[in-house]
Amino acid sequence: DGGWTEAIIDKLASDSNDGSNKIAVVCLPQAHWSDGSYVDLITIGKLCRQHSIAFIVDATQSAGIHPNLHMDDICCDVLAASVHKWLLGPHGTSLMYIHPRYHDVWLPLDQHERSRVAFQDDLYDAGINALQYDGVNNDTAISGRERGYPEQFIKGAARCDSGGKKNPILLPMILEGLKHVNTLDVPDCQKNLKSMTDQILDRTSRLGLTVQPGPRVGHILGLRPNDSIKQLLTPATMLKIV
Repeated sequence: DGGWTEAIIDKLASDSNDGSNKIAVVCLPQAHWSDGSYVDLITIGKLCRQHSIAFIVDATQSAGIHPNLHMDDICCDVLAASVHKWLLGPHGTSLMYIHPRYHDVWLPLDQHERSRVAFQDDLYDAGINALQYDGVNNDTAISGRERGYPEQFIKGAARCDSGGKKNPILLPMILEGLKHVNTLDVPDCQKNLKSMTDQILDRTSRLGLTVQPGPRVGHILGLRPNDSIKQLLTPATMLKIV
């Protein structure tokens, strides 16, 4: 059982071999949120690069706790993660990496003034900065002036930031969480957590519970009944086990 990785590679290979090339984007987590199934992003990322497939990673379940998540190794185009789990940040915030090749190509989904060059100046003034019209026909700007709002985006991935003002409370909390994560020995943390989940798995296996086939990460464990007891597990019997 190769788990998710093997199934994904087989699908990408079949798409390439039959010449259909229907897959344009692959979006995957490193760890499945419900059972900890492990996805080998390094292998899949290289395969996506070979076939010119955009590779997007949702790292929410593993960023900060799994060692095999280096940008140079997984070759992803985008990596996004909510910070409220293993990055030790507050709810309601996320971080995202976008490969530089897209910085001047992709248009933000969220169109707002804070991603525009003109509005980086807190003293931006509509009158002084060419947002004046002749007062009669709004389709005609005053002679010599720019018509409408300035459209030039700021440089870098920040052009894709969400709108609104940055939260002065949440951002320092994110920073402190990341500082702490950077002090941790992530491989050692993964090893310690795996020893804990392995103990849980060992004891629950005596109750007829098992895990999904294929490799899994050490920090997430999803239990399921094995075939021998699946038919016996009614809500009443499960309450007795608990």
